[in-house]
Amino acid sequence: MTQRSRAQRLVFLFASTVLAAAGVPASAVDGRPVLDARLASDTGSDSSVGFTRLIADDDHFVQVMVLGPEAKEKALKAMHERLIDGLRFP
Repeated sequence: MTQRSRAQRLVFLFASTVLAAAGVPASAVDGRPVLDARLASDTGSDSSVGFTRLIADDDHFVQVMVLGPEAKEKALKAMHERLIDGLRFP
Protein backbone atom coordinates (compact mmCIF):
# COMPACT_ATOMS: atom_id res chain seq x y z
CA MET A 1 0.00 0.00 0.00
CA THR A 2 1.38 3.41 -0.95
CA GLN A 3 0.50 6.76 0.61
CA ARG A 4 1.30 9.97 -1.25
CA SER A 5 2.03 13.42 0.14
CA ARG A 6 3.78 16.66 -0.84
CA ALA A 7 6.25 16.48 -3.76
CA GLN A 8 9.98 16.97 -3.20
CA ARG A 9 12.92 18.06 -5.36
CA LEU A 10 16.08 15.92 -5.39
CA VAL A 11 19.52 16.95 -6.66
CA PHE A 12 22.62 14.73 -6.71
CA LEU A 13 26.19 15.49 -7.75
CA PHE A 14 27.84 12.36 -9.15
CA ALA A 15 31.27 12.40 -10.80
CA SER A 16 30.87 16.15 -11.54
CA THR A 17 27.50 15.54 -13.21
CA VAL A 18 24.42 17.15 -11.69
CA LEU A 19 21.41 14.84 -11.73
CA ALA A 20 18.06 16.31 -10.74
CA ALA A 21 14.44 15.28 -10.30
CA ALA A 22 11.53 17.60 -9.66
CA GLY A 23 8.07 16.83 -8.40
CA VAL A 24 9.14 13.73 -6.48
CA PRO A 25 6.20 12.55 -4.38
CA ALA A 26 6.79 11.28 -0.86
CA SER A 27 5.07 7.98 -0.18
CA ALA A 28 5.24 4.96 2.10
CA VAL A 29 5.91 1.31 1.28
CA ASP A 30 5.38 -1.33 3.96
CA GLY A 31 5.01 1.50 6.47
CA ARG A 32 8.40 3.06 5.66
CA PRO A 33 8.68 6.58 4.17
CA VAL A 34 10.18 6.52 0.65
CA LEU A 35 11.02 8.85 -2.21
CA ASP A 36 11.20 7.41 -5.75
CA ALA A 37 12.65 9.50 -8.55
CA ARG A 38 13.83 9.41 -12.14
CA LEU A 39 17.04 11.44 -12.32
CA ALA A 40 18.25 13.28 -15.41
CA SER A 41 21.20 15.40 -16.44
CA ASP A 42 21.28 17.66 -19.45
CA THR A 43 24.70 19.19 -18.84
CA GLY A 44 27.17 18.96 -21.69
CA SER A 45 26.95 16.44 -24.50
CA ASP A 46 26.78 13.48 -22.11
CA SER A 47 23.15 12.99 -21.09
CA SER A 48 22.81 10.69 -18.09
CA VAL A 49 19.73 9.22 -16.45
CA GLY A 50 19.11 7.23 -13.34
CA PHE A 51 16.59 6.00 -10.85
CA THR A 52 16.72 6.22 -7.09
CA ARG A 53 14.72 5.16 -4.07
CA LEU A 54 15.39 6.71 -0.67
CA ILE A 55 14.05 4.72 2.29
CA ALA A 56 13.84 5.72 5.95
CA ASP A 57 13.92 2.72 8.30
CA ASP A 58 14.04 3.56 12.01
CA ASP A 59 17.67 4.60 12.66
CA HIS A 60 18.85 3.76 9.13
CA PHE A 61 18.63 5.44 5.76
CA VAL A 62 18.88 3.30 2.62
CA GLN A 63 19.47 4.57 -0.90
CA VAL A 64 19.24 2.46 -4.05
CA MET A 65 20.47 4.19 -7.21
CA VAL A 66 21.38 3.21 -10.75
CA LEU A 67 22.96 5.65 -13.20
CA GLY A 68 23.98 5.42 -16.82
CA PRO A 69 23.75 6.85 -20.33
CA GLU A 70 20.33 7.99 -21.52
CA ALA A 71 20.47 5.48 -24.38
CA LYS A 72 20.25 2.64 -21.81
CA GLU A 73 17.36 4.09 -19.79
CA LYS A 74 15.05 1.10 -20.27
CA ALA A 75 17.70 -1.37 -19.06
CA LEU A 76 18.57 0.89 -16.12
CA LYS A 77 14.92 1.06 -15.04
CA ALA A 78 14.65 -2.74 -15.18
CA MET A 79 17.85 -3.09 -13.11
CA HIS A 80 16.56 -0.60 -10.55
CA GLU A 81 13.27 -2.49 -10.21
CA ARG A 82 15.14 -5.80 -9.69
CA LEU A 83 17.29 -4.19 -6.97
CA ILE A 84 14.24 -2.81 -5.17
CA ASP A 85 12.40 -6.12 -5.44
CA GLY A 86 15.39 -7.82 -3.81
CA LEU A 87 15.52 -5.50 -0.77
CA ARG A 88 14.60 -7.14 2.53
CA PHE A 89 14.35 -5.42 5.88
CA PRO A 90 14.44 -7.44 9.09
